[in-house]
Amino acid sequence: MNYFEEEVERYKRRIERIKANPSPTMLWSNVKFYELMLKHYQTMIEEWREGKPFCACADLAPYRLIKAMGIRPFSWEMQGDYLPRKLVPEYFRRVRATGFPDNGCDRVQATASILMATEKGEVPMPSCVVVTKADCNGLAEAIIWGGRQLRVPTYVIDCPLASDVPYEERWEALKYMEEQLYDMIGFLEKEVPGAKYDEAKLIEYLHGFRKVMEQHDRMREASKSKPCPLSGKDSFRMAPLDMIEEPELIEYYVMVADEMEEKSKAGRGASVREEKARVGFLCSAPFFIDGFQYLEECGVGVPIYEAGSGAIDFPRIDDESTWGRKLSPIELEGAYALADPWHGVWWHRWRAVRKFCQEVELDGLVHFELPGCETCNGSTKLIAKMAEKELGIANLEIEGWCHDQEKFNEAEYAEKMRDFAALLFERKKSKIKEDTR
Repeated sequence: MNYFEEEVERYKRRIERIKANPSPTMLWSNVKFYELMLKHYQTMIEEWREGKPFCACADLAPYRLIKAMGIRPFSWEMQGDYLPRKLVPEYFRRVRATGFPDNGCDRVQATASILMATEKGEVPMPSCVVVTKADCNGLAEAIIWGGRQLRVPTYVIDCPLASDVPYEERWEALKYMEEQLYDMIGFLEKEVPGAKYDEAKLIEYLHGFRKVMEQHDRMREASKSKPCPLSGKDSFRMAPLDMIEEPELIEYYVMVADEMEEKSKAGRGASVREEKARVGFLCSAPFFIDGFQYLEECGVGVPIYEAGSGAIDFPRIDDESTWGRKLSPIELEGAYALADPWHGVWWHRWRAVRKFCQEVELDGLVHFELPGCETCNGSTKLIAKMAEKELGIANLEIEGWCHDQEKFNEAEYAEKMRDFAALLFERKKSKIKEDTR
């Protein structure tokens, strides 16, 4: 079986297992998510067999625009994130055999490993590569490397800084993005047989994306409830970026928001019945264990994950507050990349973190630092300092791995989480004493 067929079987087993023995702490909508993933891979298999074009992507690629050209966006980054645990050792062995360093971010290593899977016929050979150089240089370079190795047309979008600059420069940045996206359209139409830009389709996908973001707003609102109606594991769950906003995806997020609101109104928590404190996770978390359980066992809720569902505000199609007028479909696609909190100066990211810290009333932040991550590690200490200074929020900085279980010490990780929980409780007690004086 190829990679996609393996995934189809894996999700079939997972759905059967959950339906046979549902967890009382997990969302029932998780079944919908796995059904969505199952259908996603089944569709990918069908399109692969039919010879439809695939585009290898990563980072802030214009996924909706690519699909609106009749090309299937296939995120090597997302596929790397979803690597089944049993495949990780072999995929890492392959990419490291090329000389790829093993001491850097293992998300980048996983992304790069999809190149070897392509060469072995386990995943589709892309007709083209599109990547936006923005928040993660490592991921972008891994995809560019893949395009060169496979000798397929490769288009790299340069995403300028547009935060904390004068209004005129923000417009200049947006127009620069628009010019590149139009140029990309011409490039792909020339290089990929059958590719043709359909503006109506792009508008449809942009509206779908906005509908998904509206559900994320509902999820963040429900996360304010104590105890948290979402388990940490569910806060970490999100659909792949290349799963474009089709009706089933919107239905899934509606179900999640509905469940959270129902629990919120009933005063029911997910994994924590009596919530003594709450924290947010920044950057990432281990993929091979439930990295939140050690906090939850102590009575600490984990309502939000920085890159997960409900954490980040995106510009609305009808929102004129940022740009002074409604944006065209191509402009809006470019604006999404410019708005990403991970792209830009560190205080751009800090403002996004501060917003959900205040809205969800967090007591602490866990900074899960991936070795070599320029975006996170370069700003962790600054954000931790600001969180402590401005909001009185405690911080735990911990280096870890997403995939590489051999380098991960779970006992040490668990001890740090429990010690952090104890620190949060002690600080809350001290604050209560100060407030009663």
